[in-house]
Amino acid sequence: MPSAESAYLFRHALVRDAAYHLQPPGDRAQLHALVLEVAEALFEGDDKALDAMAAELVHHATAAQYSRRTADVKWQKELAAKEAAYLLRAMWHESREFHNEKAMEFGRRLADHPAATHDDRIAALLRIGETLLNTGRARDGREWFEKAASVAEAAGDGASHGRALRAIGISYARTEGNPPGIPYVERALEIFRKIGDRRAEGLALSNLSVMRVDSEPAEQTLAAYHEALAILTEADDENGRAATLSNIGNLLRNMARYDESAAVFEEALAIHRKRGERQYEAMVVGNLSGLYGAMGRQDESRAAAARALQIARETGDLHTQGVSLFHIGAAASRSGRLEEAEDAYKRGLQAIEECGARFWHAVLLDSYRILKAKQGKFEAAAKLVQEGREMFLAQGNEQMAALALRSLARIDIDARRPGEARKKIEQALEVIQRMGLDQEEGETRASYAVALHMLGDPGAEPEYRKARALFLSANALDDLEVLEKRWRGLA
Repeated sequence: MPSAESAYLFRHALVRDAAYHLQPPGDRAQLHALVLEVAEALFEGDDKALDAMAAELVHHATAAQYSRRTADVKWQKELAAKEAAYLLRAMWHESREFHNEKAMEFGRRLADHPAATHDDRIAALLRIGETLLNTGRARDGREWFEKAASVAEAAGDGASHGRALRAIGISYARTEGNPPGIPYVERALEIFRKIGDRRAEGLALSNLSVMRVDSEPAEQTLAAYHEALAILTEADDENGRAATLSNIGNLLRNMARYDESAAVFEEALAIHRKRGERQYEAMVVGNLSGLYGAMGRQDESRAAAARALQIARETGDLHTQGVSLFHIGAAASRSGRLEEAEDAYKRGLQAIEECGARFWHAVLLDSYRILKAKQGKFEAAAKLVQEGREMFLAQGNEQMAALALRSLARIDIDARRPGEARKKIEQALEVIQRMGLDQEEGETRASYAVALHMLGDPGAEPEYRKARALFLSANALDDLEVLEKRWRGLA
């Protein structure tokens, strides 16, 4: 004997649909309204359950408005407001589950919904933009941030206007490079300070520090990061703190302060894991991969990059997938696994090109040249670096362009063209000195010393001593060992 529940089941979807459409439109609308009423009554106060069924409740709220049996405008407006409210819930729920396309579809509907409040519309526009940004489609995301900025400015909503401007700046940093994004974040910072939003001020300061990392001395950037971190701690913004800690970790790694770098990365990682922020977790794990690589721990570097890649695939983050493949390629190249390195670099470049991340595209090209040089393909290596250098120059990134010029000089050294190497290093050295990173200057002077030695120039020995001192100051003992081995080979 069938139960009450099974008595209303259909043997086939076509039978169910036929039965549904046999109902008069007005009756169907009433039934949808009844389902909505019952669900809300049953799960009142249970936000988790309502979030999980929000997509279905959107459907019922929409269909309930098609009744032709009532002229109750108030009731229709209530249903429209419920539809907008469930669109908002559905958008956030699907975002948390990393169902990115579904989330954006609900967001688009909400942004255009006549019953949406201003706050709902702003939330939808920004969420669509953030989803596109976080899945490697920064240029597409920028269009939605620009819409949000226009809506917010027209409504006199300073907080949302600043948030949208900040997001526009970040989108430029992810694609065309930091310089074009800086003015937007600076405008956002002015707004946040004017309205007294300390949390947003801290986030904007942190973003500006990231954007200026390639144009200001390291110690100055570190101080700016700590200013932002203090504000975010005061505002109790754990996500902002974790993101800033991760950026501090990257800078400390570049300053060869490896133990401090590892500690702040672990602190950031613990926050993101506690909050269930998988996308950010992948980014920090990727940063740890870079740290392990710099420390010469290539197996750990590759394992961390593989973990970051796995999470990025789960969350649909194409940008982090490309960066993770870069770290895998770099670790494999340093370990002599050249075929694996080449495959990872090619796949990384494909992902980075697809998401339009010009900075990382150039970084990948510069790293790929190391592999080509190891294969004795010096002209191919030089072509890769030159392409990347042109990208850095187009982005206005003087420091990275100088480091790329140093890479070209190293290719000249390997190809036994010390005169060309000398010219390039002398051109790059002044810019690299201004970075305030002993390890980077040490690497540059080490290459310069080798080029001078090959030319028989008496200035080689003083440059060698300067490089040694810089490596010791930076505690870059692996680089020092490489230099001394190379120097003994030249003697």
